[in-house]
Amino acid sequence: MTTPAPGRVAIITGASQGIGAGLVTAYRQLGFAVIANSRSIAESSDSLTVAVAGDVADPTVCERPVQTAVDRFGRVDAAKAPDIDHQTGPHT
Repeated sequence: MTTPAPGRVAIITGASQGIGAGLVTAYRQLGFAVIANSRSIAESSDSLTVAVAGDVADPTVCERPVQTAVDRFGRVDAAKAPDIDHQTGPHT
């Protein structure tokens, strides 16, 4: 059984396609607000899904999703980076 999580906030990288996009959908269905990060990502019409564009392989970008979550929702409860296992370095 899955426990709903209203009021919780997740950051998901690689969120524009594939597993990352699936995680955004799954977390929203559970009631999480989601900070969706990808190098190229469209804004969402869902007020609880916030798009933050940028490549987290760049250290100057890494703080943006976290800061957005804290500024917008006051917390971070989960972070998922589904593409991290497949990277050997920055995306080109």
